[in-house]
Amino acid sequence: MTFANFNHADLSHADLSFSDLNRNWLSPDDPNRHIADFSYANLTYANLNYADLMDVNLSWANLTNAFLLDTDLSLANLVHSNLSNAILVSADLEDANLSWANLTNADLSFANLKGASMINADLSFADFSGATMPDGSIHD
Repeated sequence: MTFANFNHADLSHADLSFSDLNRNWLSPDDPNRHIADFSYANLTYANLNYADLMDVNLSWANLTNAFLLDTDLSLANLVHSNLSNAILVSADLEDANLSWANLTNADLSFANLKGASMINADLSFADFSGATMPDGSIHD
């Protein structure tokens, strides 16, 4: 399997719907890495399971029905992103910015949301079973 390295990548406005990008990374240990830009990208039904998307810009991205199982989205910018019906089971969203994001029907079971900003996010019908909430508490 070939892995992609998204350092320096500008994929803003790209149509990556139905893409299989699982287990890809951004070399977080590289001190010279640059944050990838996926702002406004179409990632509907994309498979991003187990990907390292730490610190990535996904603002205004369409991640409807995306698969983000155990994905590292810590420090990610998800402002105004659409994550409706997304699978975020066990995803790491620590210190991510989810302000004004649409998380309607998203599955965030066992996700880590510690320190995440969720100002004005639409959390309608989202599943937070076992998730670590922004304040560090565990959701029932």
